[in-house]
Amino acid sequence: MSPSLYRSTGIALRARSRSAATYASGLSPLQRQLSTKPRTGRTDGEDLVGPSDPISNIRPVRYASAQSSSSGSSTSASTSPYSTSEFSNVAESSTDTSRADERIGEDLEWRLRRERVDAKNHEFWAVTNTLFQTHLDYRLQTRLPPAPPSDAPANILAAYNEAKDQVLTEFYRDWLEANKERQARWIREWWADVRDEVWGGLRRSLRWR
Repeated sequence: MSPSLYRSTGIALRARSRSAATYASGLSPLQRQLSTKPRTGRTDGEDLVGPSDPISNIRPVRYASAQSSSSGSSTSASTSPYSTSEFSNVAESSTDTSRADERIGEDLEWRLRRERVDAKNHEFWAVTNTLFQTHLDYRLQTRLPPAPPSDAPANILAAYNEAKDQVLTEFYRDWLEANKERQARWIREWWADVRDEVWGGLRRSLRWR
């Protein structure tokens, strides 16, 4: 494996440190990106999906809460100035309140878990893409001669493009070999998170339907 693949690791790791510092601040880039977007045209109970992140290429999602989705219907359904709950049995009212609080708490926990999984996915691909681009730029700068002008003879341009294709082919091969184990670990971890999220969603929908 070519040692030049790792010459610029320091630059890439500094980029990774900045990414980690952003998460330590308490607001992920995904959440920050959504928070800067105007919230027009949203319907309660619907998730918000933002544009792709320029580094990770992951689309951020702001998940709606069950409380916001049910608040609209409960408000519009009641037209009386009095609440019917005032005349219900105290024990039943207490049970209903406890169950509603339990659902709100479970919904919050569920949304926070999905946000953590999304943030972890974003961070992995932001770091990976930063490393990839840094190493690629370094490889092209150190292995390729200066590009000829666009009006250079056809044989000169053809020779340069052929040399560039060769450098890119070697780089992609080295990159895949260097990151094979890291990528395999991530795929296993990611699918474990997705599996847990799917089963958790099914259990949650059955519990509160």
